[in-house]
Amino acid sequence: MNFNGFRHGFRTQKLHCSFDNHLNCLFSRIVNRRKILYISTWVLLGCLLGCRPAPPLAAVEEAEPEIPEPVVFDLQQIQERGEIIALLDNSSTSYFLYKGQPMGYEYELLCLLAKELGVKLRLEIVPDLKDAFIKLNAGEGDVIAHNL
Repeated sequence: MNFNGFRHGFRTQKLHCSFDNHLNCLFSRIVNRRKILYISTWVLLGCLLGCRPAPPLAAVEEAEPEIPEPVVFDLQQIQERGEIIALLDNSSTSYFLYKGQPMGYEYELLCLLAKELGVKLRLEIVPDLKDAFIKLNAGEGDVIAHNL
């Protein structure tokens, strides 16, 4: 019988606690405390044993791309070809499209350079500066206009 007067959902008559009832109540409290202590000890022990230092990560070595020997290309050859190839990135200072119109400070400078040389301007977007230098040395571009 519970001491709060309820058993199986029905109200029962409260009894005066006898010595045996006090012992049963005290024993059940001790058992419940031991269960809680036992469970919490195992949970804490599991957490402590489960927390191990992470193994060291293997050092990731990035292979540097080989930069080819520079190709010699003179201004006269660019004028004979009839176009200048500019390698640039897509940013707010280099080159971007606004409402379908190409814009950007470096784009405007390249347009003036192409007009001064009397050649057409061909743009190639290269997001990485290392790739731009590789393309320049391989002869795939004439000038780099990249935001440094």
